[in-house]
Amino acid sequence: MWTNPFEVPDDTGVALQLTLMETYADGEMTRADFVAEWLEARQQVADANEPVGGDLADLLDSVTSDVEDYAANPRPEPDDPSEDPLREDVHQARNSLGHL
Repeated sequence: MWTNPFEVPDDTGVALQLTLMETYADGEMTRADFVAEWLEARQQVADANEPVGGDLADLLDSVTSDVEDYAANPRPEPDDPSEDPLREDVHQARNSLGHL
């Protein structure tokens, strides 16, 4: 079971989720693209029954919850990416990865 990001193989849905977190938190993709790609990666994880657990699973579940909230109630993308609350949530989650 993968409980930290260093255990996750590169060719998995979880690895894609970790990459998406980096890319979005760094401002390299739009919120709409992040939300769509995150939900697709999450489905890939579920379909493949990827063995993620512990704090890593909790962190990914937290990001998924934030993403689902935005997907259910989409808002206009702010002009300044630093004013995007979802981006801030993902940035904080990404920083938490280093402590797993």
